[in-house]
Amino acid sequence: LVNPFYLYDIGFIYSFSISISLILLTNYINSYSNYFSKLFIISLISFLVSIPITVNQNFEINLLSPFINMFFVPFVSFIFFPFAIQRTIISYINNRILYDYLLDNRILGDL
Repeated sequence: LVNPFYLYDIGFIYSFSISISLILLTNYINSYSNYFSKLFIISLISFLVSIPITVNQNFEINLLSPFINMFFVPFVSFIFFPFAIQRTIISYINNRILYDYLLDNRILGDL
């Protein structure tokens, strides 16, 4: 069930190296009290850790990554992800209500 070649997968390498670096530097990150300072430091650490992997795979880096991440991380965390959860719950509720309505009115027949 576990493929040992996942250790060589680029997604695993990025995820593991960035996660372990953020865990090891938690005290440094928590020394900043401002939300945007923490956001920038986390983005900068992630960028610096990912440089060797990115250069090895793509032979180029994007120097705007830490600044772009300062926009996209809050966007995904506070807008996109909650909206996706909300839409999933609403679609389940709507489907359940519609199914109950159709079943009560004998439109679906005996299921």
